[in-house]
Amino acid sequence: MGAGGDILNCNSSGLSCMLTGLVCGQHYDILMTASDGTCVSPNSDLFRQSSVPCPPVNVTTNLDCGTNLLMVSWNLAAVPLNYTVTAMPLAGHISAVTCHSNNASCSLSGLQCGHIYNVSVRASHGSCSGACSAPQTVHTVPCTPQSLATQIECGTNSLLASWNASLGATSYTATVMGPNGFYDNCTSSNLTCSFAGLQCASYYNVTVTSQDSFCTSSPRPCDTVGVTNFLLCDTDAAIVSWNATAGAVAYTVLAKEIGSQHSTSCRNSTTLCVLNQLNCGKMFSLTVLAEDTTCNSTGSTTFLMTAPCPPVIQDSSLICGTNSTSLSWSPVVNATGYIANATSVSGHTVSCNSSVATCTLTGLLCSETYTATVVAQGSQCHSAPSPSINFTTIPCAPENVSASLVCWSHSVLVTWEGSPTALTYNVTATGQDGHTHHCHTNTTSCQILNIHCGEIYNIIVTPHSQSCAGPPSAVYSFTAGLCPPSNVTVSPACEGSTVSWSPVTGAEMYIAIATADDGHTHNCSCNNSNSCNFTDLHCGETYSVTVVTVDRGCWSVPSPGVNLTTVPCAPENVSASLVCWSHSVLVTWEGSPTALTYNVTATGQDGHTHHCHTNTTSCQIPNIHCGEIYNIIVTPHSQSCAGPPSAVYSFTAAPCPPDSVQVQLLPMNNEQQVMHFNWTATNCADTEYLLELTGNLLGDDQYQFKISSYWTTLTYYETPLPCSSSYNATVKSRSSASISSPSEAISRTTAPCPPSGLLHSFNSTVTWNAVVYATNYTVYNNAVSPRGQLCDTAALSCSVPGGLTNLVITASNAFGESEARSISLSK
Repeated sequence: MGAGGDILNCNSSGLSCMLTGLVCGQHYDILMTASDGTCVSPNSDLFRQSSVPCPPVNVTTNLDCGTNLLMVSWNLAAVPLNYTVTAMPLAGHISAVTCHSNNASCSLSGLQCGHIYNVSVRASHGSCSGACSAPQTVHTVPCTPQSLATQIECGTNSLLASWNASLGATSYTATVMGPNGFYDNCTSSNLTCSFAGLQCASYYNVTVTSQDSFCTSSPRPCDTVGVTNFLLCDTDAAIVSWNATAGAVAYTVLAKEIGSQHSTSCRNSTTLCVLNQLNCGKMFSLTVLAEDTTCNSTGSTTFLMTAPCPPVIQDSSLICGTNSTSLSWSPVVNATGYIANATSVSGHTVSCNSSVATCTLTGLLCSETYTATVVAQGSQCHSAPSPSINFTTIPCAPENVSASLVCWSHSVLVTWEGSPTALTYNVTATGQDGHTHHCHTNTTSCQILNIHCGEIYNIIVTPHSQSCAGPPSAVYSFTAGLCPPSNVTVSPACEGSTVSWSPVTGAEMYIAIATADDGHTHNCSCNNSNSCNFTDLHCGETYSVTVVTVDRGCWSVPSPGVNLTTVPCAPENVSASLVCWSHSVLVTWEGSPTALTYNVTATGQDGHTHHCHTNTTSCQIPNIHCGEIYNIIVTPHSQSCAGPPSAVYSFTAAPCPPDSVQVQLLPMNNEQQVMHFNWTATNCADTEYLLELTGNLLGDDQYQFKISSYWTTLTYYETPLPCSSSYNATVKSRSSASISSPSEAISRTTAPCPPSGLLHSFNSTVTWNAVVYATNYTVYNNAVSPRGQLCDTAALSCSVPGGLTNLVITASNAFGESEARSISLSK
């Protein structure tokens, strides 16, 4: 659809079609639809086609007869456009002349004299050019007559001038100039002219010009025609050539850089010349002057465009996922196109062409460093290469990927041959269960953790450069280590300590491990079976039993632990003691950690057997036979097994020591006290008894004594002890089997000894020395019967009535009173 509302259509079964009837000067919005013959798709995105420029209007021409330059002008369009003016000769053997402008006029130089040109103007925008304007016919300046010759008519002082015809001329004017200001001319439509009245022996200058209805030719050397130039590529020089000009003896070429003061020139007598010091990317106006011995031609002018300047590469960027890189550079004035070249370190080369300042290099090799340059194309020559840049392509796919089990961590170590330009690698392992594992590294190996046992993984390694990921490696298939066995069971320890499990396909062997609470372990293994036996387990332990599968030399993770309790250890340190009051024996021992109960058996020499059962570490066996020797063993029991019995402990059922040992104290006599001991008879036939006394005299450990009776069947015994003695009394009983332990000791003292150091003063005070084990002292009046108590004290003195002369004193404690001792009276 055009801007004016007109609608154009075209149809095609291919990928293009031609729209005709476009109107110049207006843009068009283009939409595409697709159809299968029944349905029509929605419109494509809108594409706007820029307008085609219309032909310029009001084109006018103006020829400068003195320079043969043609000025062409026209009306400007409403939008900025570029304009090209072309002068096309009607004669076929000469070249057209053009000039370019972006304003409303342009000057054509290099027109050949004496020719007719059709002049037209074409507008363009970008790569699109419009139609030409209606042509204007232009006659150039007539050519200067050639081959001028003069003939003197002797005797008449006249001169006949003749010449060859000139292109474009309709008439000629011959001019004669001589001494003293002589001047004459004649106009002729033919090729001769006669002059009379000349002075003899004088020098005259004859010139001829040609005319048409517009211009007159110059009498100077003709301007050069057929001016051409071509650049000497890869230099700053150009060769300019032209057709020879009549009357010229030399030629000068002037080159002036447009928009600058820079210029250069060259001079030669031939029809070519080399210009140097031409700057790149510049437009030069070239003027070729023909010289004779006195004058120059007006000069014919043409234009020279030098080769473009080198571009400057601004950026290179990899196109990830492809073997391509995009280059961009600064645009170059007057470049007709660009060629980008890249060469790798290995010598591989690629290139791309573009009409704009960007280009994509394709077909690059991976993991290569390329050096890239760009040249700008000109109409004749390319620019020098741009300053080079280096870029590195995407990394190559890693090769020779392999994987191995890492036994201690139940992981997989992946290795590969790296890519030279890769900075990092990403490793992906995808299991058949859909679970994915990753690891990332800057080396050529990586460890993937927590892989699932028994799973098959597809492993790929993807290289990464700083900006792109390279292609992944080929897939490497890897089988993880096998899973541990399931359904692990153990038999009771008393049935062989066998562990069994469900087999795992592909297992090389199995290892069962029994771990005790204190950390020590036992192993058993097998290759072709799903069970094995532990042969050296410790008694009295609870083991956690696990089973691992061995695959490629690696152990699987252990199976869940199953408890195995071994048989209880034999009890140790068995001992037994008589419980007299119940005629039983108390058996004790050190228990086994895994024992739940114990059975105690006591077997007498008479064949009689006694038992007791307990869940503790002691047990009381009743109805023991007095005097019998028993062999006692303790057998531990777990929930399912009986452990080994203890070592035999031999126990003799000795009589019990007597109960209720008592003592009766008799009065002190001669500082000795007789004690009557008695006790209860034990319940055991033919029992004898022994009384034992140990102690010290006067509380002094250096004076110790030990006294024992003889064995007797009586249940009493009497023996004297000195006053102020302490003693412990025990009684043992014996039978034909053994002797009992001592009875519970009774600790006593005898009655104290009499006091010493007595003094009776006249102030009625009695004093004395302390007596060992005495708790009280008593003073008596011995003059009366019975004697009368005067004082009783725990102190060492006492006041008594005065005048008494027969006084005695005793010391006492809880066990009796000492004999009386008289008190001496002081004077």
